[in-house]
Amino acid sequence: MSDFLFFIEVSLAGLGSGALLSLTALAFVLIYKATRVINLAVGETLMMGGYFFFALAAGMSLPVWIAIPLAIAGVG
Repeated sequence: MSDFLFFIEVSLAGLGSGALLSLTALAFVLIYKATRVINLAVGETLMMGGYFFFALAAGMSLPVWIAIPLAIAGVG
């Protein structure tokens, strides 16, 4: 049973990592298609969103469903 749970955990972690990488790639493509300029600040913007979320969720002890919209608004 623990092997199956480990498989599920690793599969979900892989899907989460793949989703983040695909969103980053989509952001690169959208910016390039719209402006014809290669913008390398996409990763920095994503990290800023992660730091905002961490500061709100862990630092200020806000619930996740409140921290996510606030982090999106902060990055925007």
